[in-house]
Amino acid sequence: MKLALFLLVSLVFNGCNNTAETVVDPREIGRANVSLNTPGPTAKNIPAEPSPVLEIWKEIDGSVPIRGKSLYFRLYDDGAVEFDHEVRRENPSGKPRYIYAVERRPPAKISDDELSRLRIVLEDLTKSEGIKPEYKWVALTLDVLSKLTIILKKGDTIHRKIIVNDAEYDVIHKSFEKKFPRPVIEIIKEAHSIRSRFLGASH
Repeated sequence: MKLALFLLVSLVFNGCNNTAETVVDPREIGRANVSLNTPGPTAKNIPAEPSPVLEIWKEIDGSVPIRGKSLYFRLYDDGAVEFDHEVRRENPSGKPRYIYAVERRPPAKISDDELSRLRIVLEDLTKSEGIKPEYKWVALTLDVLSKLTIILKKGDTIHRKIIVNDAEYDVIHKSFEKKFPRPVIEIIKEAHSIRSRFLGASH
């Protein structure tokens, strides 16, 4: 009976010792010789950053409040879009009456229907063989020069670059629809429509 009791006590004591070996002193956490065996980040559990698949840049010069280059439209592979837009504010001093600035709207998701249409147009624009790398002005004015640069991307790779020496409203105007290929007109129409919807909702 004493022998059985002795063995039982020994087993309990050894079990406690084994458990104690797995306890980490909180004061030791952070030191180089202590490992909590927690899994580190791997390629599988790190979410991929959204990547741009389409960019449209706008350059404008002449008799306009703000000259230079701005982001007309950017589409990410996750369905988010962002763009620059012009903002006009009252000038407190009154001279000039208004102050103009360009601000970038933060990325926001578009609807599934909009994304579906854009993907179809993008595929068409990518595969079309008759598209020129640059198109000349069709509605040149004397005081304003505007240019759009359409860039199709995959990661850091540029698949196609199309320069359109006209403002977006000229490209999508019915008077000039025969001057540009349908995929070029359609991609600018979609970008113009999405911009208008977001900007209209913010006012």
